[in-house]
Amino acid sequence: MTERKGRIDCHGETSPPVNYGFMEISKLEDMLDQEPRPIPNSKKGYKKDKNGKFMSNGLLLNSNGIESVASLPEFVTELFASPSNLSWIDLSHNCLTTIPDVLLSFPNLQILNLHSNRIEDLQQVEKLGQLRQLKKLSLHANPIEKQKGYFYFVLGLVPTLNTLDFSGITKGERKSAETWKKMVFGTKKKRRSDDDDY
Repeated sequence: MTERKGRIDCHGETSPPVNYGFMEISKLEDMLDQEPRPIPNSKKGYKKDKNGKFMSNGLLLNSNGIESVASLPEFVTELFASPSNLSWIDLSHNCLTTIPDVLLSFPNLQILNLHSNRIEDLQQVEKLGQLRQLKKLSLHANPIEKQKGYFYFVLGLVPTLNTLDFSGITKGERKSAETWKKMVFGTKKKRRSDDDDY
């Protein structure tokens, strides 16, 4: 219920996300020849501009076995009328082992679903701090979730979040994350400084 509410609030019911989920296609290039899944409970279908491109701000690629999204910017440009306005990407339930750098090509991202992948390196989260509009992030059911300090690490590095793993963030949790960040990153800076003295 939390996920659905966030999606509707962000995009509006009149502009649903383009749904390429559950298509059993592992390469983005192969999806270009496919029609997205129909909009549930709708007879109208997706809105398109005069060039036949989708007038939507959301893209669902969940549950496909995708291992790489290196061509995502080109994929979005090919399909969407306003690629720079993309604000929601769902890549959950795939086979990603890292957080793709190409996600930074979409500075207006507000919702990013990466749960149920194979991401192992918690340091990968740091890059998401560059997405200044990011409000909702899901990373649970990845190997990184089992690492000590996972929750505060993510929140400390992506302070714009108001929802993490479909749970709202409290003031107390945000304060703890700020303290954690100062402690951990302050220690790292001190170590680098000490190393430079030798």
